[in-house]
Amino acid sequence: MRKALVFLLAAVFLLSAAAPARAAAPQDAAAAAEALYEKGLFLGTGTDAQGRPRFELDRAPTRAEGVTMLIRLLGMESAATKGRWQTPFTDVPGWAEPYVGCAYANGLTEGVSQTTFDSESPVTATQYLTFLLRALGYSSDTDFRWDAAWELSDAIGLTADDHTAADNSAFLRADAAVLSLRALSLPMKDSGELLGAFLANGRANVPVLMYHNVSPTGSGSTNITPALFEAHLAALRDGGYTAVMPDDLLAYVNEGKPLPAKPVVITFDDGYYTNYETAYPLLKAYGMRATMFIPGVTTTHARYYKDTAYEMTPHFDFADAAEMAASGVVSVQSHTYDMHQWPPFESGDRVRSSAVRFPDETEEEFRAAMAEDIRLIREAITGATGERVHVFAYPNGRYDALSQQILAENGFDVTFTTRHGSNIVTVGDPSTLMLMDRFTMSGDVSVETLLQWVSVASGG
Repeated sequence: MRKALVFLLAAVFLLSAAAPARAAAPQDAAAAAEALYEKGLFLGTGTDAQGRPRFELDRAPTRAEGVTMLIRLLGMESAATKGRWQTPFTDVPGWAEPYVGCAYANGLTEGVSQTTFDSESPVTATQYLTFLLRALGYSSDTDFRWDAAWELSDAIGLTADDHTAADNSAFLRADAAVLSLRALSLPMKDSGELLGAFLANGRANVPVLMYHNVSPTGSGSTNITPALFEAHLAALRDGGYTAVMPDDLLAYVNEGKPLPAKPVVITFDDGYYTNYETAYPLLKAYGMRATMFIPGVTTTHARYYKDTAYEMTPHFDFADAAEMAASGVVSVQSHTYDMHQWPPFESGDRVRSSAVRFPDETEEEFRAAMAEDIRLIREAITGATGERVHVFAYPNGRYDALSQQILAENGFDVTFTTRHGSNIVTVGDPSTLMLMDRFTMSGDVSVETLLQWVSVASGG
């Protein structure tokens, strides 16, 4: 069915100027934007100080934003963000590269010249209506005219004579939000299935929370006080959220096993002792579960970093890991064995602080180093806990195509970055479990901000 939606849309962004629409009522546009945000279809242009999305509804959408919405309405968000795309365009902003790249690779768009996409030019009403009609399965070759798309949109109830050639006001992001939400309640041309139901079928929105040290000081980007951490857990419990594990996501993707209505994943990086001493009891008390990513070489009660005289923040050891894993509350997984080195405590100029090869390192050398590191961390974790080690958090969030390939070849089927955001997870598409985004949780993240970030959660 999805293939039927993928028409040759190259002309969509080459259309001549056409009639803009009347501005949507502010209250309707704001409500539509919030509803689309919860569905992962209208993510805004950033967040405010309270962590709420900024929608900028009073300005015109750009070509880059238009193609982004088209990709989302075609259910291709994950394919876009997880893929590696190349285009000839030199003017596409970094955030839009995955969407423009995916659209270009699938014949959905072209530039205005061989090297120019013209990302910042505004989208007109007829162009945006064309996006929506094609997402609903209609073709401008046979079903409607691109330069008068409102004729068909009026006929099917997407518009009501409010977007015509006679209307001279600007087409705004507010109009895009209202029309996009309205499109979700309309039947698709061939199947009769509502577009919203089609997009929701087999797709879950799963926020992932990334904690580090649960410290009384609670300062810095990797610390949170025990009191605030407990407040987070209470808010999640009282809000009806369920903490799920990577294995639950795998069962959903590979077997279609349903996820709870409001799934979240709780993770901890680096294996600090406070994860065992403080977080673990609180997780049990609030009925939550978590995945803890440990660097094997520092999973010890030792006072000093490796064989140096540098004191390090206390870590739990493998006996603690075994206790937590046996409870079913915690899964212990890989943060590498020794590829998360701390430069100030290391000697020499080849400090391996992430799972990415050195500039002067050959592929063969890096493959050998990764293979040995994988062997060591698996032996350590499985030997202590009995767990299968198949989930990986990239140290410092750094990765490249080679590290992704090596991990996949070695049976890692869920991986996490440090990139900010939630995740669309799709039944039958294992790629949606790779390079998953996470929200960084620190002492600066209030309960209100947490609840805003996880509000997009939806099972399936």
